[in-house]
Amino acid sequence: MRGRNLFFSVVAGLVIFAAGFWAGGKTYGQAGAGLALAATPPAAVSKTVLFEAVRSWDGKEYGPYPAGNADIKIVKIVIPPNTRLASHTHPMPNIAYVHSGSLTVKSEADNLEQQLKQGDFLAEMVNKPHYGYTGSDGVELFLVYCGVTGQDLAINTQ
Repeated sequence: MRGRNLFFSVVAGLVIFAAGFWAGGKTYGQAGAGLALAATPPAAVSKTVLFEAVRSWDGKEYGPYPAGNADIKIVKIVIPPNTRLASHTHPMPNIAYVHSGSLTVKSEADNLEQQLKQGDFLAEMVNKPHYGYTGSDGVELFLVYCGVTGQDLAINTQ
């Protein structure tokens, strides 16, 4: 029970920190009943946009999101060496980050290819058949899917 309480305390602390960070690192205090102190950002807080995309890697603009409740997922995918994924599409924008290894992605519609290595980001295609394949390294990816409740992350086209 003590370990579970510690876990939830750590998670709650991280959530509170993240909310403060994304709100601009502002801290708020209260001087007394009804008297708020001025917001003072901590000097050590900084923000860096690591990747931003309004279009996928083939140059096609994403356009508007579908109607529905936002459902954002972060997924870790490990693809073994010398593996080819099935052809598939994504119904929503997503961004991949190559944590380790390497991957080649290929569009089936126009044969465009992109090679990715550790540290690279990729703005995935939406509703366009493509697949990825690994070489002797394999790959570990972190993907952020920005969709709506009930959407599949990927749909096989083969």
